[in-house]
Amino acid sequence: MVNAASEVTNVGDEEVKSYEFYVVSPKKFTILFLSTLGLYSIYWSYQNWSLYKKSVGSDVWPIARGIFDILFLHSLCDKISSLISSSQKERSALEWQAIQYVLLVIVSGICDRLAMKELGLPYTHFASFFILPFAYRALYKIQLRINYAMKDDFGEANARFSWANYVWIILGILLCLVTILDGLDSVVI
Repeated sequence: MVNAASEVTNVGDEEVKSYEFYVVSPKKFTILFLSTLGLYSIYWSYQNWSLYKKSVGSDVWPIARGIFDILFLHSLCDKISSLISSSQKERSALEWQAIQYVLLVIVSGICDRLAMKELGLPYTHFASFFILPFAYRALYKIQLRINYAMKDDFGEANARFSWANYVWIILGILLCLVTILDGLDSVVI
């Protein structure tokens, strides 16, 4: 395995780092994850696998691993922990975050399906909103470990918001409003 925690190349007057995993600032991660109701995790997972594929020449399919992120998060955490430490405690901590995230996403999906079938309304409708911060917390802790492994604790290499980030934030907020209004409609009826 290539230990390319961060390679620095010069392009003109700027230093450009290439990472083995996706570095993002905690603030940016938080805003994008919560404003998109967790959908950012698909992109986040895709980016991690895409960078990993480039750095080690693996034949993984980043798009599939992004879409089905809960199936591949444990493997991603294993690769991250191999960069950080060989301690079993560190590996167990990352694995525990992955387990929490996967279980919370599964429970959230079940609640969503129950709400669609009008079972347990309004509780099942709003359950995903209550689960979201806990799923965020688990993935956030994994992101902090990635930033640490890439020697960019504060994610300064990816701290600024792009126009695409703003578009996703706006779309996510609209999705959130529609979801809340739909849930309130089910409470009133």
